[in-house]
Amino acid sequence: MSRALPSSSPSVSALSVHDPVASRPPFAYLEDAVAVLTAEPTPLALVVDGRLTPVRDLAARGVLPGRSPAQLAWADQVWSHVLGRARAGEASWTVAAAWLALPGLRRTERRVGRLAPDDRDDVQQELLTAFLAAVRSVDVAAPQIARRLLRAADRAAQAWAHRHRTHNAWETPLCDGAFPVDRPIAGGTPAGHPDLVLDRAVRAGVLAPGERDLIADTRLDAGSCVPIAVACGQTPRRVQRRRKRAEERLTRALRNHHL
Repeated sequence: MSRALPSSSPSVSALSVHDPVASRPPFAYLEDAVAVLTAEPTPLALVVDGRLTPVRDLAARGVLPGRSPAQLAWADQVWSHVLGRARAGEASWTVAAAWLALPGLRRTERRVGRLAPDDRDDVQQELLTAFLAAVRSVDVAAPQIARRLLRAADRAAQAWAHRHRTHNAWETPLCDGAFPVDRPIAGGTPAGHPDLVLDRAVRAGVLAPGERDLIADTRLDAGSCVPIAVACGQTPRRVQRRRKRAEERLTRALRNHHL
């Protein structure tokens, strides 16, 4: 079941083009839109396991990383359906996809650090823009759809933090006139943030994209190798060995200043 957004509610465009003079951040617009879509008597719902299930019930059951292998398989099924509807041009399901991922997007926002209101709006916009781009491009046949959607958003936020930090460094010289090229924003991300290092390693051919995601998911996000092994039809030990080989190549590249 799908519902159109009433003309008086925030449209899907509010998720990708935020009005800088508005008093509320992009995530608030998203929540306003979802409140309309999930209202009775006809809340937005999806057929899952042969049953029509409201989107709020799907969110309550859990569709983000950190679940058991069985739960991850069920979540992949949900995400495959949601992304299919969004890619078919149903704006309501584009909004629903972003809202289902909102707890993960907020965690990424917090990792960027304490922000001024304008910076907070910029980070939220970066997260939503990258997430919506991934909604259109992520491979729904591969496992752990939600994790890969959130990784795309996380990389965008870390790139924003790096740009913001660099800009502030050059705009605000230290009292002795030197420019603090290594000074991070408060609680922010240094130039050598692991996500950025992993991305450079992929571009340099040191890591394959799948190896980058494996290291990020199990090291940076403290995820387990078990769900990845189950999804790939491998043993956890084999996945761990693959990670170890990739990390050894990455370490050599860093020591030799190849990244």
